[in-house]
Amino acid sequence: MTYDGENKFDGIVLVTEESQEYLNPRQEVTYREHRRELAEWMLALGKNPDKAEGYSYSTVENRMNRLDLFYRFAWDRKGRYVQDLTTDHADQWMRHLAKQDMKESTKCHYQKAAKTLFKWKREARGKDVEWDPEIEYSDPSTTYTPRDYLTKEDRRKMRQAAMEYGSVPHYNSVTPEEREKWKTYLSQRLQKPKEEVTMKDWQRVNSSLFGSLAEYVDGDTIDEAIDRCTSQVQ
Repeated sequence: MTYDGENKFDGIVLVTEESQEYLNPRQEVTYREHRRELAEWMLALGKNPDKAEGYSYSTVENRMNRLDLFYRFAWDRKGRYVQDLTTDHADQWMRHLAKQDMKESTKCHYQKAAKTLFKWKREARGKDVEWDPEIEYSDPSTTYTPRDYLTKEDRRKMRQAAMEYGSVPHYNSVTPEEREKWKTYLSQRLQKPKEEVTMKDWQRVNSSLFGSLAEYVDGDTIDEAIDRCTSQVQ
């Protein structure tokens, strides 16, 4: 289908033919403007709003297409048009994807698109929304695949502890069981096998990673903040 210029932003389709089937004329206008604002923000600011750094064009185009699928999934479930999607909608979508015959890397890309939507809600709309997915997808095509996984509750406790301490606990101040969980956490954050996490890594992260975390918390989810700080450590 050929789309006219009004239905595109910088070449990115705003209301797809598939979505038009769900919308009346007023809803189509509302959805188009919503998508236009989202695409503009992603291109200009999405990657790092504080530094006015946007995502690449291909990333924005792909995530906009995936978000269109997300919206249509929610509309199918609700039986009507909904513009303000919630974290509950996102968790429902992730559970739906879990049953689909597709690569985990594809599911991971869908999850990243949903995370971008909630980041936009926080940054551009000032909404107090954080999404900690019930199901976390990863891209198995990466060279690192951790063998030990933390539960959602474990991750929450680790993040909370890191925020309270401003660092990870001293290596010798935790029990062997607690140390194993912290090593699992650090291995996932540093993207290295758990057995290769040393006391030197522990100290290095303590001084560089969580010491820099606070300056990112206001603009990012905790995961995004830790990921960004991790890039400074590696």
